[in-house]
Amino acid sequence: MNAHESPASVAARIGVALRRERLDQVSVEVISGCIYLRGVAGCYDKKRRAAQLAAAVAPESCIENEIRVAQMAFADEAHLADEVLSAIADDLGEGALERVTVTTNGGVIVLKGRARDDGERHRIEQSAWAASRAARVVNQLEVDAPEVPDDEVAAALEAYIQRAMNVAPGTIEVQYRSGVASLSGRVSSTSQGEAIEDLVRWHDRVTDVENRLRVEARPVATRRAGSSP
Repeated sequence: MNAHESPASVAARIGVALRRERLDQVSVEVISGCIYLRGVAGCYDKKRRAAQLAAAVAPESCIENEIRVAQMAFADEAHLADEVLSAIADDLGEGALERVTVTTNGGVIVLKGRARDDGERHRIEQSAWAASRAARVVNQLEVDAPEVPDDEVAAALEAYIQRAMNVAPGTIEVQYRSGVASLSGRVSSTSQGEAIEDLVRWHDRVTDVENRLRVEARPVATRRAGSSP
């Protein structure tokens, strides 16, 4: 595999090669430089051919050929989800079942929910594929964002405001706790304060904003005695 080529590009090129050989029921995923082939082939020769095509596209990559041969009878759909859930619990513990749902559709396993990281996401998919005789596994699991301390989020928000609104450091102070951002400091106008609030509210870690910004009073011009109006 070319070091500068993305996994998605490699998978796409292998997919084109498979379709030319009428291996339309084979899916391709590239993870950490390894190519995973899954799906159904009509015979063992087709299964081997799929691996050869993948190796021709990415000769230096490892090939995990997990294609099933069509003669294998697929399990009753009523039992597929239960088999997959049991396998996930055995591999990752019962707690994983609180974050993952499994549905079946025409012999296809669909995984939804959340995984702690990319490694767990892959392990769940592997467990699903190994546990049943499904034709394919569709992995729609989302990966949780890593935990970041509240004070680091607050500092990032302050820097974000300074860059986006072109305000001097220290002008706006942000306190952040469990999704709530509290804004304090002085702004030149009500509209500027509202713009800062909107900016912070759109941040992916912010669920609510407490706007305590105060509009800075402008100095009142005075006339000296004897000056004309």
